[in-house]
Amino acid sequence: MQALLMVLETAAFFLIGAALLRIWLVWVGLSLAVQPGRFVTALTEWLVQPLRRLLPAGMGRGGWTLWCWWPLWCWRWLMRVCGMP
Repeated sequence: MQALLMVLETAAFFLIGAALLRIWLVWVGLSLAVQPGRFVTALTEWLVQPLRRLLPAGMGRGGWTLWCWWPLWCWRWLMRVCGMP
């Protein structure tokens, strides 16, 4: 059980890091079409795409990918509910 929790925490760490990097890249104005943008997009696109469909278009502000924050917050909440620190 401890090994499974360690794997889940590690996966969550990398996913949260990739989402934060994606937000920073967009905020700074760097292209997501070159490295490391492609890698970060490949890791986080499955989180961002459904949220883009659900949230109003005005929240985007021309490609501002702040929707990464919602799944990160939900993931963190789920981890706390499951008893992980």
